[in-house]
Amino acid sequence: MGSPPWPGLPLPDGTLVAQVSADTGVPVGALVVLLAFSIFVGVFALARGEAAERWGGVVVLLTPLNIIWHTTTFETLTRDVDWPLGAFNLALLWVLGRLALTSNRPWTLWAAAFQALLTATYLVLAFDLRISNRSAETAIMFWSFWVKFCVLYGTVRVLRRDRAPDGKAASALQDR
Repeated sequence: MGSPPWPGLPLPDGTLVAQVSADTGVPVGALVVLLAFSIFVGVFALARGEAAERWGGVVVLLTPLNIIWHTTTFETLTRDVDWPLGAFNLALLWVLGRLALTSNRPWTLWAAAFQALLTATYLVLAFDLRISNRSAETAIMFWSFWVKFCVLYGTVRVLRRDRAPDGKAASALQDR
């Protein structure tokens, strides 16, 4: 890997992000944005959210472990299905699904639905060998961003509700 996979972003050959980019074909810039956005949303939800948002923040902070786990466990993407990674995403789906069933916040249902689509991508790879690994990685990153947007939306909504003057707007913003 002599030149950086994304022009303008010089990374040494041995960095984790450069290795993941080389293995998956996903540009380094997209991986850096995903990791930075994950950390921002997770920390923001833990610091400013209520219980549901904090659980969402934990899930968001755990999702970059997929990248780290995959890179340190497997040298390159193979045609085999990555069952441990699928099980990890299934556990995150269980957390978000439980949150959607016990919380009265609408964003939790959407986050669980996007996590279900992400987890389903692993199952599709198991049964359809015509799908390329790069396409699957792109779909997984896409659904992962939407999970993070849902958690961010829920946290911002809580902040807006708490800052509303005289409780008038606060009652209008309460989740039903």
